[in-house]
Amino acid sequence: MRRDERHRQIRWAVALLATLVAALMAVPVALLLARAGPARTAAQKDTSAGAARGGPVKPRAPQVKSVRLYVFDCGVLKRGDPTSYGLTRAQVGSTDFSDPCYLVVHPRGTLLWDVGIIPDDQIAPGGVEQPAAKGINTARRTLRSQLKEIGYSPQTITYLAVSHGYADHVANANEYAASTLLIQRAEWDFIFSAPQQKEAFSL
Repeated sequence: MRRDERHRQIRWAVALLATLVAALMAVPVALLLARAGPARTAAQKDTSAGAARGGPVKPRAPQVKSVRLYVFDCGVLKRGDPTSYGLTRAQVGSTDFSDPCYLVVHPRGTLLWDVGIIPDDQIAPGGVEQPAAKGINTARRTLRSQLKEIGYSPQTITYLAVSHGYADHVANANEYAASTLLIQRAEWDFIFSAPQQKEAFSL
């Protein structure tokens, strides 16, 4: 088999695996939202109160009748050496890592999984590149703008979850302070431990 054909098959397999993981992730999240009932963020509660007082009404999430999964472009990690992952350069077609974020929308709420590699406020029109320990981190679009395109905002996110606390997954976490954070106790303790607060990968 020619090397370029093998590379295409590997990339196709990785893309298929990522799609399956995202789809499987949506199932337990949907069950969580269904069991949780019509939960609302603090900002959403403020919306109702503001309307009752005749004050400004904050954004509300679009109403849906079925579960939806959205995938956002939250940046790219440009890494030149694959050996730290147990691979050789001949085995991979590209050493870049995509950094997606996922939004799960349920009739009873929303869950945002991971929040990017570079804070939105640091992403200029046309994109930005920042040096990292093992390469370069890049982002072309803000998570905020991608949410806005489909009718959502940080104030309409019910739950926030992160796969783990490294910098390429938590860059915009503070923007979702009104959301309920779903995280394992061990991960929470790791993120906010004294040694980790001194590392570049801290929350």
